[in-house]
Formats: sequence, structure tokens, C-alpha cells
Amino acid sequence: MLIIAGGATLLSISGLIGSLAIKSPGQAAADRSSVPPSTLTTTVEKDVLQSTVTIRGRVLSMKSVPVRPAFPSSGASAIVTGLPHGVGSAVSSGDVVAQVSGRPVILLSGDTPAYRDMLPGGRGDDIRQLQSALAAIGYLPVAAADGVFGFQTKTALAALYRDRGFEAATTANTDSAGPDPLQAANDELVAAQRRLAQHQLALDAAPADSARAEIVQQIEFDAEDIARATEKRRSVEETTGVRLPLGEVIFIPGGQGVVSTVSASIGDDLASTETVLLTIDIGNLAVYSTVPPGSHSAISPGQTVTISDDVHRLSASGEVTELKPFAKGADSAATSAGDSANTPDGYPMTVTPVEPLDPSWSGRAVRVTVITAATPAPVLIVPTAAIRSTSRGETVVIVVRGGRRVEIAVTTGASDEGRLEVRPRTDGTLAEGDKVVTG
Repeated sequence: MLIIAGGATLLSISGLIGSLAIKSPGQAAADRSSVPPSTLTTTVEKDVLQSTVTIRGRVLSMKSVPVRPAFPSSGASAIVTGLPHGVGSAVSSGDVVAQVSGRPVILLSGDTPAYRDMLPGGRGDDIRQLQSALAAIGYLPVAAADGVFGFQTKTALAALYRDRGFEAATTANTDSAGPDPLQAANDELVAAQRRLAQHQLALDAAPADSARAEIVQQIEFDAEDIARATEKRRSVEETTGVRLPLGEVIFIPGGQGVVSTVSASIGDDLASTETVLLTIDIGNLAVYSTVPPGSHSAISPGQTVTISDDVHRLSASGEVTELKPFAKGADSAATSAGDSANTPDGYPMTVTPVEPLDPSWSGRAVRVTVITAATPAPVLIVPTAAIRSTSRGETVVIVVRGGRRVEIAVTTGASDEGRLEVRPRTDGTLAEGDKVVTG
């Protein structure tokens, strides 16, 4: 534990002196004589003296999104037919992340989960989110994100599916019984147009004005029928055609993530819409660990952390962002982030990297070194074994110079695990690189 004089805890000089031999004048003179060959020395260092606590942790996403199956509208069994991405794969907006019974599950960017089938003519914020996601990957003009599922949205969705090797679902292939409404509206319009054409031919062939007047009246009726049929077809077109089934899309914030788990296999018959196919980690990665009792008192949010991946020989800087009260393993930070295996009792701690970690770090076990205290600037450091006390009550170190030993009076400061800060009482008498006697 780092002890900083003048800070939270003062270094006990009396305790240190009590563990050292007090030199007699004769012995002190001997110490200034030539250096015996057996003398042990070490080099004075100059560095920031810091105290650390090292614990193990795991890199996990700060949020995960489960991908659930898209059940066929016919009610047939939902069979897993495609899992194109393995654990560790990066996925982004527009990717097909799974297939169920031949139908895709497409990832798109959005903050709000899908909660209904999106149908032509529909309106709402979820429609606007869909349109914005399509615009972000180039399938729709940004200005078309008006919250109304119209012709441009249908065209964009059809292209999205086609580019991924699928046909978009339509209102014609739902479970609803009866003829296709759009086809019926088209048939009605065509019939009215044919009646008009027939009456126009009859008008040209009419022999008398009286007969022509009746046909002209019928042509006017035909024109009205055509106008009504045209409006009806327009209305039906707005509410039919390409649709987006609830189970065929998953929205995730930012539109990108990393596959962290794959729970299903090709050929699985999924039991319910609660079955999770895979999990996608989104957002930045963080390190979750549990601080053992006895070490937690030295740790607090804001402290600097070094995150070390010893297997891949990588390291990153971080900061303690949360230290929770004592918890059993099942309630720890790592467990809440999805890593429940072998989690010890202790104080759950979250470390946020200073710079976002590469997605490849996800799931790795790492070493977390927390700097619990440090001197504000580099200081001269010697081992505690180099400290001596004279009969005059002075604290000194013995420096070897020119083959002789020289006493240098010092004051002491911070200490940590056998290393001690020293300051010469006379400026310039002790410097980095000097050799001090340790035994």
C-alpha cells in the first residue's frame, strides 16, 4: 500500500528507524572507508511511485440484444435454416443475421425495438425509424423519412430484400382469406375502361341524334366509374404490397455490433418466439470484475486502470467508473453483464476504457491493475534496505562514489512494497543513477 507523507497517512519514521541498526561513530567512519568487495548496492531511481491493486476481469459489452426467430405466417414449424455469422463476427445495418424457415432476420439501425408488422399505409415513429435506417444504407432518400409507409418505402424494402437474395413479404401472402384487393381494384378499373371504349364505338356508329344522346349520357357515367375505380385503386395501392413482418427485422442502436453468442443450430425446430437464436453485443466494451474484500477500500471511481490482455500481449488504459457494495457472486457486475461462471463474492467493479476497445477484445479474460495512489511527480526512489540511521538521529543513505562510501542525509516520503521516496537534505547531493548500499 502506498503511503504518502503529508497525505492521508504519514510514513512512520520511528518505526522504520527501530528496524535499522544505529551506527556508532566508529562504524560510521568505517562506512566512509573504501568499499569492501562484498558490498551490495542498487541504483537510485527517479519515477512516479505508485501503489496498485491487481485483479482479474472480463471484457463484455455494456449492452446485448437477443435475436429471436421469425415465425412463418402460415403457422408452419419454425426451422433454423441459416446462421451466417459466428461468435466474434461484426455485423452492421442491412446484414441478414439469421434465417428461419427460409425467411431472413435483417439487422437495421434504430433505438426502438420493432413491435408490430409494418404495413403499407401505416404511420408512426416506428415507420419513420425504418425509413431512416433504409436511408442510412442508401435505399431511400433522407427526405422520404416522413413516418408514412408509402410507395417509396415499399420500393426501398423490395430492393433491400432482393439484394440479399429474398423476395419481400407482401400483403398478398398473409393469412387473410379472399381475393387480392389490389387485383380486384385493377379488374374494376379495367372493366370501366372497357365499357367506355365500347360506348365510344357505339357513339361513332349511331345513326340518329336521339340514339347518340343516350350513348353520350352513358359515356359520362363511364367516365365517373373510371374516376371512382382509379381512386379506389390508388387507395388500395397505398395499403397493399410490400410489408415488413415483425419477426424479420431487429433494430439495434447504432446499427452495428458483435455476435457474442450463438444459441441455436441449423435444423433446430424453435419452440416459441421467446427462443433466442443469437446475441449481439452493442455499444462500447467495458471490463467487469469483482474486487475482493480487503482491497476495495483503496479503490474508488475515477482511478486510473491498466487493462492487460496477457494472451495477446495487448494493453489499454481505463478508468474505474463504478464500484458497487458487497455482493454475492450471483449478484456481481460480471454476472449482470452475462458472465456468471465462477464469479467470486466481493465488490463489483466496472472499468471503462479511455479509448473504445476493438470488438475482438469481447469476451476476453484480462488483468486489471488499479493505481490506488501515486506521487504527483517523479521522485527519487531507493529500497527500504538502503535506509540507515546515525547516532545523531539522522536518516541517511550511503552512496558509493570513487570507490568510497559517503553518507547522504535524507528525508523520506511515500513508500510502497519495499520502495521508498527519499529527498536529500542538501540539494544536489543525491541524484538518479547514484549507487546506494543495501547490504
